Amino acid sequence: MSPTESSREENVYMAKLAEQAERYEEMVEFMEKVAKADDSTGILLSLRLVLRGRKLLRAHCWLTSLLRILLLLNWLQLTQ
Repeated sequence: MSPTESSREENVYMAKLAEQAERYEEMVEFMEKVAKADDSTGILLSLRLVLRGRKLLRAHCWLTSLLRILLLLNWLQLTQ
């Protein structure tokens, strides 16, 4: 494995950890490093990152909506 591949894998790993910790800004920073390092691979990598980003954004929005619903239900239960 070349040094470039190892740093790429490290950045992907760190991005996944940041995602699990809900540190989305850090996750984006690590994925930007991956994209810049893999610039030579072109459009295919960009497409993969866009699709992954959409999935992450969708999951984040879904979790945020779920949290709001749970908070609303909790508030309604407390007011009754």
